[in-house]
Amino acid sequence: MNNEIKEISICEVMDIICPNFEDQIQMSWEDECKAVLEFCEKHNYMLYEQIREKFFKWEGYELAVKGGYSGVVYSDLS
Repeated sequence: MNNEIKEISICEVMDIICPNFEDQIQMSWEDECKAVLEFCEKHNYMLYEQIREKFFKWEGYELAVKGGYSGVVYSDLS
């Protein structure tokens, strides 16, 4: 079993989903959330979101491994 998990930030995901920054800033919050969740589902990535005080990359990585995901998208909600 390969436990190598790819790690990517929410900003990198947005650059993949919508390469034009002007288009990114015009997206609604709802459309952005939908696009990120679709990206995660398509690539078998887990979305790890926490406020700064509870944000630990090791925890997101560990949850992704335990959940059988191919990768983890990190999002610091602070």
